[in-house]
Amino acid sequence: IARATGAQCTGVDFTPENVEKANAVSKERYPELNVRFFVGSFTDLPAEVLADGPYDIIVSRVALCHAHSNIHEFFEQVKKALKPRTGRAIINDFLGGDGPPSETTLENVYQRMHFTELKGPIQWRRAADEAGLSLVYYEDISEHLAFGYSQLETVARKFNIMGANGDTLLGDQYRESVNAVQKQEIVMNLAHYRLL
Repeated sequence: IARATGAQCTGVDFTPENVEKANAVSKERYPELNVRFFVGSFTDLPAEVLADGPYDIIVSRVALCHAHSNIHEFFEQVKKALKPRTGRAIINDFLGGDGPPSETTLENVYQRMHFTELKGPIQWRRAADEAGLSLVYYEDISEHLAFGYSQLETVARKFNIMGANGDTLLGDQYRESVNAVQKQEIVMNLAHYRLL
């Protein structure tokens, strides 16, 4: 984003090693860019991150899915950090279905992806609404997700790759991911919010 637009960019990650590496790489490869990374959580943004706000754009890609139990805190932090009226939050993430997942989905998707809980689209939308965010655009991109997993399945089967658990073929797990998407037990969204 910084290279494409020249914008000042701030990143947050809860792993100190990732932040240290990101800051080092940005200084070494892109010293002309105004990019900084901080250790912290998107459910409790560091004071220095909030002090640089409010922000014109907030982007979260496939991160909240690992903290759906803290979804209300996440959206409250977006509200704190986003510039009113003109600011935009772009969020792309995994969601669960609006019903409980099957045992097969828990085993082949949740465990593999380290998900503990995935809110469904209704709960996710309610949490954003309760934080005072206004939905500008929403797209269910689950078809894209299923297509991606089907491609991964083909490659995993070609090379006979085992899953991380060591006793299941990764291709089988990817096939079950496609099935979970088709049954709407997992979905993927792209949402665009603003703060009125």
